Parts: sequence; C-alpha cells; structure tokens
Amino acid sequence: MAVNVEVVRSRSGGATETSAGELTPFAERAMIQVGEASALTDGLLALVNSVLAAQAAGTLKSPAGHGAGSRIELMI
Repeated sequence: MAVNVEVVRSRSGGATETSAGELTPFAERAMIQVGEASALTDGLLALVNSVLAAQAAGTLKSPAGHGAGSRIELMI
C-alpha cells in the first residue's frame, strides 16, 4: 500500500508531467489495499473487544497448567 501511495504522491506532485492514465493503476491498487487493511483492522478490533468483554464478564478461560497466560480461550 505504501509503495502505491508513494508512487501517486511523487508522480503527481513533482515537476514531471504525468497523465492521469499513468497514475490510475497505482491509485486503484492503493485504494484496494487501504480497504483490505481497514477490514483487517476492524476484524482485529472486534476480536480484541470480544476478549476484553469476556475478561470483564469473567468468562475468559485459560487452559490449566499455563500460568504464564500464553493461551486464552474465548467462547462466543
């Protein structure tokens, strides 16, 4: 994503004359990648919120024998 955004930024803002047709593929890929990153972030936030809610409700379970808390179980 960062590469596509940087290509669009550098080619559109410089002294060189770049047509919209040359920028469109990079801009479209960046747009798709931002959407994918946003969806992944939303999913991660939903998972973290579920874990925090389960912890607050006292329903978060950890397997016996794992005192270090290296694993958790979330019942949804």
